[in-house]
Amino acid sequence: MEQAAERPAHRPIKMLKSTKIAIGFAVVAAASFYGYRLVGGMMIDGYEPKPVQPTRVNLLGVTTGNKYQIVVQNQIAVLMESPDGGFEAPTDRDPDALDTGGQRRRVPIKEMLLSMQGDEKALGRFIMIMNDMKEADLPPMRVYWEVDDLRKALDGDADLLAKLKRDLGVGLDGRPLERLQLSSLENGIVIRKPVEVRVPVGGESKVLRGIVLQPYRSRFAFAVEASYAEKQVTREQVRGYVIEEARKLEENPSQLEDVRASLEARIDPATSRHLAAAPEALLRNAQIILNGNQMEDARLREYRDPDNRPLYDLVIDLTEEGRKRLWKYTRNRVGSQLLLVVDGVAIAAPRIEHELSMSEVTITQLQDGVLARSALEAIKEEK
Repeated sequence: MEQAAERPAHRPIKMLKSTKIAIGFAVVAAASFYGYRLVGGMMIDGYEPKPVQPTRVNLLGVTTGNKYQIVVQNQIAVLMESPDGGFEAPTDRDPDALDTGGQRRRVPIKEMLLSMQGDEKALGRFIMIMNDMKEADLPPMRVYWEVDDLRKALDGDADLLAKLKRDLGVGLDGRPLERLQLSSLENGIVIRKPVEVRVPVGGESKVLRGIVLQPYRSRFAFAVEASYAEKQVTREQVRGYVIEEARKLEENPSQLEDVRASLEARIDPATSRHLAAAPEALLRNAQIILNGNQMEDARLREYRDPDNRPLYDLVIDLTEEGRKRLWKYTRNRVGSQLLLVVDGVAIAAPRIEHELSMSEVTITQLQDGVLARSALEAIKEEK
């Protein structure tokens, strides 16, 4: 029997020097990356920036879950309700993005920032816009009623009740007065309704009171107006329509409006809480990441795109506090967007492409030279 051939011993694999270098580099690179993340986490994760108030120049972050989105049109960034419920940054400028068709609400950034400075007048405007209450819906001649006075009138204060009827042109049962001024039917009243909203002001959560202007006209007033809509009529003819509509109500009293109930509904505290819900939620999730106090200096770089149109990069030098604030905010928010707001106008919506840990930040591809220079001047003037 032949002896079996002896198997050769297993030999170690030899690597080329270039392979060793490549693998070594990969190990070093991975170690450097994870080491950077580890050191960065140790340096910044424990840092808790103090809330700051808005100034002329602000870098604003909004975390609203899935309710709002940023769109850009005509070099202006706009925060508005998302049609599909997603708060996402647009991948491109959308020329139709602001064609809302009355369905999407545009957030008034200027009023929002002023509210965060404690401005209750601006807060009132902010509440109205966030609830689709338009200035155009108010009558040309405004007869204001405070909620407290309206409550007293409904509770039986004789003088105030008499004035309320005169201002509306109808009684609380919906019947027109025997003697009334046509201007009362045409204008009705405007209720000055206080709405309390919890607002972050300088690191403190404060309850501020914004005044909402809510118009009210009786159902009878609208019926009279509808009877001569799109007609050229004299004041005498309008009086004739008033008499005719009054006759219809007497013949069919079921059509009378309960004016008391209509007014009660408008001054019900529950309606105030409803009006406060949307603005309060947005304010609670809006954060001033940087303001002018954390910006040391700025400069512009101008260049041309492939179509020879001018573009601008705004380079902002940050203070040490500003650097850490921005680093902290962007560390786990890669892919989301910020808003650069100057004097209440969002001139850019920069996307966070990576965590920003340096003391210099660049807002790229600004298209409007006027807006870019205004931002530059504002940063310099704030210092």
